[in-house]
Amino acid sequence: MDPANFSRTILDNFDLNIVLLDNSGNILNYNNKWIDFAVDNGNPDLINSEIGSNYLEVTKRAIFEDEDDTANLAYNGLLDLIEGNRDRFELEYPCHSPEEKRWFLMHASRCKGQDNIVIYHENITEKKLAQLELRSSKEKYRKLAESTDAILWEYDVQRMNGHI
Repeated sequence: MDPANFSRTILDNFDLNIVLLDNSGNILNYNNKWIDFAVDNGNPDLINSEIGSNYLEVTKRAIFEDEDDTANLAYNGLLDLIEGNRDRFELEYPCHSPEEKRWFLMHASRCKGQDNIVIYHENITEKKLAQLELRSSKEKYRKLAESTDAILWEYDVQRMNGHI
């Protein structure tokens, strides 16, 4: 197997949307999960996501179309990478579909020894939903504690019994 096919085979085994950009932000290559994600989100022709598209320009347009600060953060982080002001960049963002709420963590970094940038998007929906549920539970507990006339306290049985 030649090295290019070997690299592609490895990238296709990750459950991550992976894309490779040149130092101008143009898409050079991507893995099959990149294609799957586009198809699943109603973009089977990879419009603005195909090889040759400028990822940075698409992100810049999203700033104005979505009026979302997340797109602005992504654009500025990627611009910093392209300009060599940083080597890595991460950004958590929502990417909800009509069927479900989803969150992703974008990881972007400069390729060592090259002028290319690799970006991958990690689906963190389960983790995010757990965080939101924990926050909601804490808020309910806080409201309960504030609304009761009873005295609430914590008691550490092991400490009181001299075990620690």
